[in-house]
Amino acid sequence: MSSPPSDLANRRAEIDKFDQEIHDLLSKRAKVVYGVMRAKAAATAAGEATPPFRPGREAEVLRGLVSRHTSEFPVASLLQIWREIVSGATRMQAVQQIAVLAGDEALGTLARDHFGVGAEYSAISTPAEAMTQLTAMHIAAAVMPMANAGDNRQWWCSLITEETPEGAPKVVARLPFFEAGASGQAVVLSPFPTDPSSDDRGIIGLTMTAGASLAPVISCLTGSDLPPVAEAIQAGQHVWLEVGHLLPGDDSVLSALNALPGVERAMVLGGYAVPLA
Repeated sequence: MSSPPSDLANRRAEIDKFDQEIHDLLSKRAKVVYGVMRAKAAATAAGEATPPFRPGREAEVLRGLVSRHTSEFPVASLLQIWREIVSGATRMQAVQQIAVLAGDEALGTLARDHFGVGAEYSAISTPAEAMTQLTAMHIAAAVMPMANAGDNRQWWCSLITEETPEGAPKVVARLPFFEAGASGQAVVLSPFPTDPSSDDRGIIGLTMTAGASLAPVISCLTGSDLPPVAEAIQAGQHVWLEVGHLLPGDDSVLSALNALPGVERAMVLGGYAVPLA
């Protein structure tokens, strides 16, 4: 006679059943993705921009997962699973090309954690090369170091000094969106518009006259409907300012900043969904 199944075997059988259900749901989700592809094709034919990824929407999905999560399953693992689901769905639509600075392993890890195994990664030698490829739309995104007062590279100054025609690269995300063991901070540049979420930061780039003070700029922003300046990094005449929400390119705040003494130019550099604490 065969012995009765152990409790461990029963539990494993339950897990197998749940794994099959999860797989079935992923297959059903994939069928919906094909509907999204058809809708995007129709929108593109009608002249509407259809970015290959939506960082604002993706942030909202992850925030929703955290808010409703009550089990003992690790939150970071849960969120990483969803990042891979998004990556797989994007891969169904097209191969997403992501550029990362050559030799920067931390940036490479942040990029792979965010864009997943469904994307393809290429090394670029300089930030200028990233800008060129983004503007020509040869790549979907570039992962660059976060603006940092102690970083002598200050690649972001080129976002301010270069002319910015339609389609010029903008900051659209900040990495990591959640802590998963990767080190460092980064931003994602894309030629597509910034995607809003329910909690964002906007980035303003300034060119100041030599020796000009930032005090009038801070005062102007404090007197506007924006929350206080969250970050201000200066490199020579150029300034990276983060404020409490996204700004359109023709925002009245920009007009006020451009009228200030000491400000040669104020422009929107993009923005990002505030990462999970």
